Amino acid sequence: MTGCYDDGVLRAALDGALPPAEHTALASHLAACSACRARHEDLRIRAERAAALLDTPASDISAALATLRRGIASESSGRRVLPPARRIPFPGPVLPGSKPMSLKRSWRPWAAWAAGMMIIVALLALPPVRAAADQLLSVFRVQNVVFVPVNAERMEQLKRLNFDEQSLFLAAPQQTSGATEPRSVASLDEAAVAAGFTSAQPALPAPPATSRYTVTERSTFEFQVNVASARELLRLAGVDDVTLPDALGAAPIVADVPPVIAAEYAGSGYEVTLVQGLSPEVTLPDGVDLNQLGFAALRMLGMESRQATALASQIDWRTTLVFPFPADISNLRQVSIGGAPGLLVSGQGGAERHHHLYWQRGDRFFVMSGTGFGSESAFIALAETVR
Repeated sequence: MTGCYDDGVLRAALDGALPPAEHTALASHLAACSACRARHEDLRIRAERAAALLDTPASDISAALATLRRGIASESSGRRVLPPARRIPFPGPVLPGSKPMSLKRSWRPWAAWAAGMMIIVALLALPPVRAAADQLLSVFRVQNVVFVPVNAERMEQLKRLNFDEQSLFLAAPQQTSGATEPRSVASLDEAAVAAGFTSAQPALPAPPATSRYTVTERSTFEFQVNVASARELLRLAGVDDVTLPDALGAAPIVADVPPVIAAEYAGSGYEVTLVQGLSPEVTLPDGVDLNQLGFAALRMLGMESRQATALASQIDWRTTLVFPFPADISNLRQVSIGGAPGLLVSGQGGAERHHHLYWQRGDRFFVMSGTGFGSESAFIALAETVR
């Protein structure tokens, strides 16, 4: 049947994230389309199986993170500032010496980063799900982000490790499906139809003189972990109180990245780019205790064992992405967007003040870049209007 819905919309319906009108339209379609009905039922069963493994409720981790930040603050004698740049690559940890790149040119690789941040950082064993042996493949879908500060000393230690990161993989990570370049569309409505989800947009300070919309289709990325090499990395980093399971490398890890929409606006005195999409879904091999991997990740980031144990036990790994960032850089900071945590990077390029902001709302991620808004508070206020 034509006009079928993709898995992103079906998952959003199961999560209760569709607007009422869209939910009604989907229900009518499911009544008439056996193919979509079967996929909807399959996704429902998979979600229930995952939930059965994850019966530990998520805890409030703010207290544990506050303790960690106080410890880092007491160790730091000063805070650095990122070097000026016309555009700062974002998202992902931004380090001094990184090559400036316009978000307009780099947002498509961010889609790969969205998967890579959750799987290529398998070198840090950043985990997504609490899995158990003898169960089906684990499925991870980001709905929450925890920003974990990393002090400068630990970052320098990790940079100095004599380790070939490519050895972490039995085969180089590769894209196995989907287009490599975005496709231009005529309007935001057309972009929403192509992507399969309703696109949000900001309340701009004035009507834009020009607008441009692009869509990147669904894509899949795959790689297989070399567990022996990952264990060696932990050893070199001084993490000796956790053992990675053989199961981590028993089968390929697959990241399914849903379509991504980018909207670029330019008006009187401002430029804004908003990138948005549904969170990638990462499938992991059987028998991986990801709570244990979460502990390993936090230890890699420099937490002492007691802190890592406390924080790992309070994170709901089935839906949470751990996002490390440099703790001693003054123009990179955590913010709140509609009650959700975000990460803001600001800088000065010539006479222009520019800002880059990442935040997550449910299973939807947003990356916004802009100039012409002066203060950080004005840019945050713009992000608050994204609906």
